[in-house]
Amino acid sequence: MMWPLIKMTTTDPVAAVTSSPRDDAEQIRLLRTLVSTIPDLIWLKDTEGVYLACNPMFERFFGASEATIIGKTDYAFLDRELADFFREHDRKAMLADAPSVNMEWVTFADDGHKALLETIKTPMRDSAGRLIGVLGIARDITANHEFQEQLAAQVAELRRWREATLGREMRVLELKREVNELLAEQARPPRYASAELQSGDGFPHPGADE
Repeated sequence: MMWPLIKMTTTDPVAAVTSSPRDDAEQIRLLRTLVSTIPDLIWLKDTEGVYLACNPMFERFFGASEATIIGKTDYAFLDRELADFFREHDRKAMLADAPSVNMEWVTFADDGHKALLETIKTPMRDSAGRLIGVLGIARDITANHEFQEQLAAQVAELRRWREATLGREMRVLELKREVNELLAEQARPPRYASAELQSGDGFPHPGADE
């Protein structure tokens, strides 16, 4: 992984004295290990959308090695519509000078599987405050999205079941009242006393006639 070297500054005089090339090399090694291990897609572009670095998960997305990706733009790997979409959100992040969040469905080139990604793009600046590019981090939220869809479907089914059940209960109540009315016409006592009693929410009280 060929992540650019980022010069770190410190106001701690002890750290400044004790820092050494070996320490810097160790920090770079740890950074590369960290970025390579994270399961999210991570990449860095310059202000023109040219890739400067990426991690192994991003390599899977493009189906190409980091060495092949570096120096190229999205248009070398994606269809124009998706590349335009990515470039638009790069610009939004740079113009806002703040993180930009978006979601998109993508297809991984290495095995063809589709995934819903939640992407955060953050403008990066050097120690002098100059804008140098955009850092992107994308997380696969497909499983959570599918869970939410399943949950919504279950809630909708429960609502349909409740409405259907409520409808049947009200129809039974109406039939009981019709029977009571027919009996009343013959001066006979009601067969279903509970049909004439309802709670405040419109449901019949349980009665002995059940």
